[in-house]
Amino acid sequence: MSVGIDSGQSNGPLNVVINGSAPGSKGDPGVGIASALVNAAGQLVITKTDNTTITLPLDAVVQLAAMQAATTIGTNFDDLKASVLAAASSAVTSQDAAEGSGNSAIVAGQHASDAKVAADQAVPLLTAATNAVAGVTADAAAVKVMLTAALTGSAPLTYRGYWNASTNSPQLASAAGTEGDLYLVSVAGTTSIDGTASWGVGDGIWFTGGHWQYFARASWAAVAQSIYALRSILVGSHEVSADGDLPFEIRDPAGNVALQVAQDGTLRVLGLSLYDGSTLDVDPAQDAALRLIGADGSYLDLDAPDYERRIAQHAPALWLDAAAGVVTDDSGVVQS
Repeated sequence: MSVGIDSGQSNGPLNVVINGSAPGSKGDPGVGIASALVNAAGQLVITKTDNTTITLPLDAVVQLAAMQAATTIGTNFDDLKASVLAAASSAVTSQDAAEGSGNSAIVAGQHASDAKVAADQAVPLLTAATNAVAGVTADAAAVKVMLTAALTGSAPLTYRGYWNASTNSPQLASAAGTEGDLYLVSVAGTTSIDGTASWGVGDGIWFTGGHWQYFARASWAAVAQSIYALRSILVGSHEVSADGDLPFEIRDPAGNVALQVAQDGTLRVLGLSLYDGSTLDVDPAQDAALRLIGADGSYLDLDAPDYERRIAQHAPALWLDAAAGVVTDDSGVVQS
């Protein structure tokens, strides 16, 4: 026997159709089912042929309907119930996940904002660090050769002086040079040489392996108790060097020798200041090469006609004869 719900009943009591074989003949007691329907309260009311009724609760009606539906969808009531419970659980899980996703999105958004700020702050630091090591990382093999040779005192470098990276003076060209030539940048510039087009004061440009190698801040000294240079050290705008027979030499920015000390200790200077404010100076434009310049800037001859060489003591008319040990006036008369 199967139980079905009459779909034609949309309002009011719902008829339940029971299909099966016809009741047999009345026996003893010979009672059959006359009708079965769902009343307004949702109860299943079964009327027997003896006019008595059996009233079943609502859950029984639902179960009967579910059994009919289970027959249609190819499953049973227990499977249907499990599917409903699983769907309800999935819905709750989905809702929780959605709420969690919303919170996660807010947190992720904040983290993304913080990460962007950190990245923006890191960019200039990274750029500075990259520039600082660019001269070393550009050609690691060449650097290794140079450093290894330097440890034995035979660095493959020939110092050629300063290079103006703004005007390319002296003129350098990519892939053209003499092996080992080294220049230090004196004026920053953007001359493009072998892939490098940004040069700062103090950078080095070294020709090795058929191309010019860039060394960031090659002339900058690190923190050290002693500083060693192949030829010279730049102090401010002056160059201190040791070259050939001159163990010590200082040149001004124009390249003029300001001071020299020879191997024998001879001192060579452009000018020597005295305590009284006067200076000894070399001026080829004057009659006498060696001049004594007074504190007022006027030139005083150290040489005078017909007399031994003298050193001017005071202007305007008194002279000290260094050879004779006397003081004379302009006419040569000895003064007491």
